[in-house]
Amino acid sequence: MTDTYTSPLLATSGAIAATGADTGVAEHYGQPLLEQRALANGTALVDASNRGVIELAGEQALHMLHILASQAFENTSWLREDQLPYSTEALFFDIQGRIEMAPKVLVTAVGTQQRVLLLTEAEETSAVVDWLTKMRFMMQVEITDVTEQYATVITCAAVADWADNPCWIDPWPNVAEGGYSYAAVAEAEHPGQDMVFFHYLLPREEFAALVREQLDTGRTLAGTSSLEALRIAAGRPRFGFETDDRTIAHELDWIRTAVHLEKGCYKGQETVARVHNLGRPPRRLVLLHIDGSQHTLVGSGAEIIQAVGEKERVVGTVTSAGLHHEMGQIALGLIRRNVDPAAELIVSEVQADGAEPTRYAAAQELLVSPEAGQVVGRPEGVKADRSAPRGMLR
Repeated sequence: MTDTYTSPLLATSGAIAATGADTGVAEHYGQPLLEQRALANGTALVDASNRGVIELAGEQALHMLHILASQAFENTSWLREDQLPYSTEALFFDIQGRIEMAPKVLVTAVGTQQRVLLLTEAEETSAVVDWLTKMRFMMQVEITDVTEQYATVITCAAVADWADNPCWIDPWPNVAEGGYSYAAVAEAEHPGQDMVFFHYLLPREEFAALVREQLDTGRTLAGTSSLEALRIAAGRPRFGFETDDRTIAHELDWIRTAVHLEKGCYKGQETVARVHNLGRPPRRLVLLHIDGSQHTLVGSGAEIIQAVGEKERVVGTVTSAGLHHEMGQIALGLIRRNVDPAAELIVSEVQADGAEPTRYAAAQELLVSPEAGQVVGRPEGVKADRSAPRGMLR
């Protein structure tokens, strides 16, 4: 969508417009914590209609993705009609293996009439279209920005009345075929196991009316701040938030859902394989539980500091922050891999007016293991749960 997009649902009483990546939709509707609780319970809907949708159609759509992306789209167990629609993720890297784009992938048809929908952040859509168009060469695939046709609405429970609409079901945090877990905890204890996100693609001209029909049945609206708080609590990375110009997938545990370690060559694969087999990621994603006694909220970009003796050093940055309806202030941050997992950290929020930074005590909840990587030759280590991913079939 354009920078001037405004969702019709922003006209709802009490709606407060979001900013940044969520510009054009509501941050909340006046009661953010109540909205969040309803969303977590599966009775609320989040307007994400500013996000992009791209269609790939043609008999080589999957082949094109297979040779360009981190995920495998050929010779996989799910490439059957009875497995569709199928939800997965793909990453596009630069030559150094740093994440450049991260579309969500919904495969709706295979065979000679292949159809794939890519769900993107609003600011990411044109870059994905441009990249795929440049790389199409002579392949038989049509690449179309269909954002004007589809509006995204996100829920934490299936909506029976929308069963005939395309729906991307978030595979996080279950380890996909060819993936690998970098988590510091057992799969059953991963914080994302309690949450599933359904991304419904509704006809754009009708989506506001379809949402209001659901409101008449007792569902409610929740803003993007509710969605963000639940995403953070699930340890779920988001493109443009947990990523910067040097992020690699290993740092975010994104190998589990978005990378197939056994597939052939693609741009950036050398870095993916080298770090996984022989090295360790330089940073690790961590969930921070932040002291709420300051009565102010941490923002993304705040520094993460570790006290070392009588000195302090900056060890990372807050990438996303939110107020959770049960846990209070929480945040995701990227910190140096070798930071002591038991260390109490300090989050320092620099003030725009030059005033002294606001500082918050923060406790770590490990997401990515400090010992992740160096898989080759290691007798024991972080292992993936190879069980079938949940939520793949609608």
